[in-house]
Amino acid sequence: ASFVCKTGYQKNDDGTACIPKCSGDTFLYNDTCHACPDNAVCKDNTFQCNDGYYFVANTSAPYCIECPEHASVCSGVTVNDIMCQSGYYIVNKIVSVSSGASVPGKDCKACPANASCAGGTKTFQCDDGFYKSSTVATECTKCPNGGVTGVVGATSVSQCKLVDGGTYFDNTGSYTISGGGCTYEQTTAI
Repeated sequence: ASFVCKTGYQKNDDGTACIPKCSGDTFLYNDTCHACPDNAVCKDNTFQCNDGYYFVANTSAPYCIECPEHASVCSGVTVNDIMCQSGYYIVNKIVSVSSGASVPGKDCKACPANASCAGGTKTFQCDDGFYKSSTVATECTKCPNGGVTGVVGATSVSQCKLVDGGTYFDNTGSYTISGGGCTYEQTTAI
C-alpha cells in the first residue's frame, strides 16, 4: 500500500510510517525533533558526536559526552562501546550535562596494584596470589597466609590455596591445609 506523508513529515527508513521531518540544526529522536546536542553535527534528521565525544542518552534526549582520558576507543561510539588503553579499566560514572540532567557515563581508571589491564578490556584481572572480592571491587585482595591462586583473574578467596600446608584462620574457625594445599578441613571452631 502506497501512502504520502503530510507536510512536515517523511517516511521512515523502511517506508512503513510517517515520522517528523526535522529541519535546520535539529534531528529526530524518540519521534520528536530536538535541537542538535552540544559537541555534535546534525543533518538529515540524524546527528553524530564530534571527535573526542561519545553518545549517551537518557529518556528525554541524547548527549555527546567528552571522552575520558586514557580511552583507546571513544570518538563517535555509544557509551557501551568505550574501551580504555592498556594499563586502565572502565568504571561507570554519572555525568551532569548542560541541561542539568544526569546521564550514565564511563571513565578510564588506572589499573590497581597486583592486577593487569590489557588494552580494550572492560575490567582488571588480579595477579596470581590475589583475588577480586566482588564485581565492583576497585583493588585486588591478597590471598591469606601467602596463598596462591594458580590463575590470573581469581574472583573469590575460595580460589586461594596454601602451598606449604599449615593452619589458616578466618572468622569461622581454624582450618588445616592438607593434600598438597588443595583442601581446607575445619578442625576447630573459634
